[in-house]
Amino acid sequence: MLFGFIVVALVLFVVYRDILSFAAIDDVYTQRFAASDLDSGALVGYFRTYFTYVFSPALIAIGITLKRKRWMILAGVGGYIFSYLIDASKISLVIPLAILVFSLMKSRGLESTAFFTVGIAILAAVASLFTEYSSLIRFIVDLVLLRSIAIPGQTFSQYYDLFYNRGYTYWSNTKIINLVIPPPGDFKLDPMWPNLGTIVGAEFYGADSRMNANANLFVGEGIAAAGPIGVLVIGLVLAYWLRSLDNFSQKWPATISMTVMVPIGLGLTNVHLTTLLLSFGGLFWLVAFKTGLAKRKRL
Repeated sequence: MLFGFIVVALVLFVVYRDILSFAAIDDVYTQRFAASDLDSGALVGYFRTYFTYVFSPALIAIGITLKRKRWMILAGVGGYIFSYLIDASKISLVIPLAILVFSLMKSRGLESTAFFTVGIAILAAVASLFTEYSSLIRFIVDLVLLRSIAIPGQTFSQYYDLFYNRGYTYWSNTKIINLVIPPPGDFKLDPMWPNLGTIVGAEFYGADSRMNANANLFVGEGIAAAGPIGVLVIGLVLAYWLRSLDNFSQKWPATISMTVMVPIGLGLTNVHLTTLLLSFGGLFWLVAFKTGLAKRKRL
């Protein structure tokens, strides 16, 4: 993991060294557009997501688990700061904070879902009362509540309004499936197809906004794909993947298997399941847990 972290960090530095900048939290899109305008290719795109969702959290998890490797926590957090310098993605600031808070709560036996649900509810209540009076609370709201609650709800409504009227995709925006199922209606002539996020962004914010309205699996692969039926289908696929993760990770230290899943959980609020599996490490960790368990059995 450390070797992969170093190699990928060097590649990303070489590619993006000319645009690295620490953008203000209210001016992230300038930096984000600078990163997207740099034609770096699909491979570098995979490097960026794996750096954020696999290598950096893995180092933090190892540092939390092994006392003699505590310095890896700093390396992992440094990786997230470096990721923010590239594209000013707010999730790069949220993930390390979420990992450390989760690990602290778990060490005190507070990993129950109820604690996280109540915590978010309290944060939402406090934010609704004091956001206009405190820049710190606005910062926390922007990083946590908007991404975990507001944006998923907003995109669910937007995707439903658009695809209900123009035709469900029936997953035709997904590779392999697009060989069998054609795009609905006039989408086959849309230059933005199959990027649903840019299509929705152009519809609700204007084509000149360059807005990519990313959405979670229940939206892009659920409501946009087949309405309520699509939500049910993608929910069943998600359940099967989660059950497989649970089975394969049973004999791994929980401080590692659960900690590296924190970024995956956050990613589920803003990306499709197929994207999460292929680009964000969902399949990687499934294979890692399974093969690691097999080695333990042989030993």
